[in-house]
Amino acid sequence: MLRIHNSAWLLVLLSAVLQILIFPLPDLYFLDWAAVTPLLIALLRAREPDTLQLLAGVKLLPAKPGQAFLLAYACGILWYAGTCYWIYNTMRQYGGVGTLAACGLLILFCLYLAIYHGVFGLLISMLASPAEGDGTPPSTRRALLLAPFAWVAVELARTRITGFPWDLLGISQVDNIPLAHIATVTGVYGLSFEIMVVNTALAAAFVIGAERGQRSKRKPLLLATAAAGGAYGLLFVGGLQVIVAAAPERNRGGILSALYLLSYLSMGALALVLGAIATTRGLGLAVDLGAAAIILMNVATLVLARNTPST
Repeated sequence: MLRIHNSAWLLVLLSAVLQILIFPLPDLYFLDWAAVTPLLIALLRAREPDTLQLLAGVKLLPAKPGQAFLLAYACGILWYAGTCYWIYNTMRQYGGVGTLAACGLLILFCLYLAIYHGVFGLLISMLASPAEGDGTPPSTRRALLLAPFAWVAVELARTRITGFPWDLLGISQVDNIPLAHIATVTGVYGLSFEIMVVNTALAAAFVIGAERGQRSKRKPLLLATAAAGGAYGLLFVGGLQVIVAAAPERNRGGILSALYLLSYLSMGALALVLGAIATTRGLGLAVDLGAAAIILMNVATLVLARNTPST
């Protein structure tokens, strides 16, 4: 359909299902860290090249703007239909409309808000597209590096323009108490950004690993990403242990906020450094160094927590 590879449509469907499961009623919020990954892969590996490929295997290219909008738009329609189904019953019971009208309103609602998903897909396509006429290959690395910023920008636009801050990605972590404390400093958009960073790293492991000559790097990329994600969670657990052990009870709230602010700023600085490394030396090296840095911080924090005497 529209010269979009079938695997891209399957990935869009998978992403939509995962994005539904992370919100109530299923409330499988731990899937949040991989829910957008299939969509990113679909956008960056959506079509076959126009030229004849002589080597074995199919090298898929990033979607063109129209294709990317359509893929992400379809994902958004399914997502809103699966998470905002309550609009149908609400309009029937309290809106005084019939079954067909309530169903029509739900469909229009999904078609409208899914435009923001489509805009995200369009931004990723534009970031991955080379400058017109310069003959350079698509820049999947640039698209991956800026994907978290694009997602948060679209979420902010949806909240401010439409006035419907429902199902923001960060809201899914409301029951993840240690991580949710970041929102006291960054708001829900900080949580969304952090979740998208992990999703982007996972997508990079597949997209970069699938490039010609890079297949052998896929496993190290996946292992580094998984190690970084696990260590990042344990980092905050260790910080909480330090606070509980050493801080007076009346001061723990302020110290906790300061801890998360410092951690968030340090991760931001680390992300900037890794972004520069990814641009100049390759994304694989940046992921490996990032995983190592987070693991070292995790170990240091847990050692500090273990050796901190209780008050």
